Amino acid sequence: MKVDHTGFILESIEKITDEIRHLSPSEFVEEHRYLPASVTRYPGPYRFSLNPFMREIVDCFDPRSDVREVNLMKGVQITYSTVAECVLMYAAAHLKTYPCQWLTNDDGMAKKRLDNNIVPMFMQSGLGHILQSNDTTNVRKQGVTGGKVSWFGGGYCLAHGVQVGSKLRQDSIMIQLKDELDAWKDYVGKDGDPDKVSDDRCAAFWEVRKQFRGSTPLLLGSSKIYRQFMRGDQRHYYVRCLKCGHQQHMQWKGTDKETKKTFGMKWDLSEEGILLPESVRYECKNCNHPHFEHDKEVLFATESGAEWKPHAKPAEPGVRSYKLPALYSPIGMQPWSKSVSTWLDAWDTENNKPKNMSILQVFYNNVLAEPFEMTGDRVKLHMVSKHRRRAYNSGEIPNQWLETAAQATVGLVMLTVDVQGDWLAVGAWGFTRGNRLVLIEYIEILGSTEHYDRGAWAEMRELIENKIWRSDDGREYRAILTLIDSSFATSTVYQFCAQYDTGVIPIQGKDNLGKGAALKEFNAYETKLGTQAFTIKVDIYKDRMAIKLRDDWDRNSVMPEGAFSAPLDISDKVLKHLTVEYKKQKRNERTGQPMGWEWYRPGNARQELWDLMVYAEAGIEILAWNWLVVQEERDFVDWKEFWDVVMAEKLFYTEAKVQPGEQA
Repeated sequence: MKVDHTGFILESIEKITDEIRHLSPSEFVEEHRYLPASVTRYPGPYRFSLNPFMREIVDCFDPRSDVREVNLMKGVQITYSTVAECVLMYAAAHLKTYPCQWLTNDDGMAKKRLDNNIVPMFMQSGLGHILQSNDTTNVRKQGVTGGKVSWFGGGYCLAHGVQVGSKLRQDSIMIQLKDELDAWKDYVGKDGDPDKVSDDRCAAFWEVRKQFRGSTPLLLGSSKIYRQFMRGDQRHYYVRCLKCGHQQHMQWKGTDKETKKTFGMKWDLSEEGILLPESVRYECKNCNHPHFEHDKEVLFATESGAEWKPHAKPAEPGVRSYKLPALYSPIGMQPWSKSVSTWLDAWDTENNKPKNMSILQVFYNNVLAEPFEMTGDRVKLHMVSKHRRRAYNSGEIPNQWLETAAQATVGLVMLTVDVQGDWLAVGAWGFTRGNRLVLIEYIEILGSTEHYDRGAWAEMRELIENKIWRSDDGREYRAILTLIDSSFATSTVYQFCAQYDTGVIPIQGKDNLGKGAALKEFNAYETKLGTQAFTIKVDIYKDRMAIKLRDDWDRNSVMPEGAFSAPLDISDKVLKHLTVEYKKQKRNERTGQPMGWEWYRPGNARQELWDLMVYAEAGIEILAWNWLVVQEERDFVDWKEFWDVVMAEKLFYTEAKVQPGEQA
């Protein structure tokens, strides 16, 4: 009997898949992921309408995308966990076959993430059935074992920490997820940088690999995610003003170069100085239109024209980087008012200076998504230039202007000297009550410095002994104190200073004064010639000065105490001396481990004025300490008393004698 199999064959043919349906990561997640009320205030199917800026980032992990590395530098509450979790779900349930790796700071954190986030994500989304051992011959093996989760299709994810170097040298990985990179150690034993070491796990899949690095940045100079962000194309999320349509990426504050309008986050305070949360708004860079918390959904939506834009060319093809501050936190998460509150806790807005450095770092890291620049880091020329004063030029003492601007006048003048091989750099400095520092003039004396009694030293002697500076209110000043750096030509400096009974003193800058130092800022010692000298811990003064140079006095209020002023005609070339040094992390030469921070000068850039300013800052304190603590045997320097006596008794200046026919 002949059997007709035609029907069976036709039915089988109809069942054959004639289309392989490929979904992008974001499409797959929106189709399959479910968020329960236990993990979000927006339970239900996952939708990128809440965080549209994450769609492009997640879609970088589509095999069809030529992106190989994604580096996300982020603030808090911007749905960061979305990226890694969505990528892992896509890899397990759609791609199925690829080996993955989830790396965190330590094994405990990795296991917690696996147990509390990753496995529940599959269960809650109805995909728990795909979690199964790839060893089908052993029914005892489970899909989740220790630090590994396996799924149907042969793929798996290893989740572990980076504390043990040997774990970073095992297995070949195609999709690698590195979580909170800045919390990682710089070195793991003798294995080196764990970020670099773990990169090698992707070597077998290098041309098709997918790597993700995500982290809140910590400190500038050591931030790993900032370094990786700079390697990429540095993308920022641009939104369009809801009034004028101007496209801009959101910044905390700024000033438009053309219109000079300020923009960014604005707010109002109550009469008691308390933040009014409902007043917090983001003002457009172009038209200053205010956008409030309830505008976020429309503002961030791609349908409104929001999009990612690169700001740089990546170090190599396929490397993308994204910056996402907390200003983009969706509605219902961290509101703008919380960010403003953090800022107000960290910054003294009235005096324009830090209030709490630890909170300021939290603000930079968590709100701005920027590494924190330690106090004393590099100062920019535009900051220093703001300290030029139109009231005077080099060689002048503008007491009449100071009387109005600072409610004080110059009470004394001192000289500080930096010694070079064939010239001397000299700073003439005036001090007012409140230790405001006035650069009277910067002088370069050319000539050999080898012999203390000739060359440049002869002109230096004339400056010390005979130079008189006259102010615009009729006072005459001589240098009451001269401090000369003895780091170079030490013997010559000692000999030159020994010619004077008092007032001309050798100094030497030190990073550390030693355990026996009487004071933390400076320490007195006796030279081989029996004269007094001082070592100065320069880093303390540099930290203070850097803050002063960053401060921008508004000219409407009284000049702050300790403020710095420079003559109008001082050149940019000289002012740049104040911008050369910056702080960098100091490391143990043998182990490479961080050992705090140090001031660093790159190359041989000129910085004489910076050094002279350090000496002047130390000089006023040495003068007051020697007078009140050493001579008067006080327990501490009372600055009010010091300046009361200086000004009342005219200790360090004289009123000019009025000649017949002249006006005072």
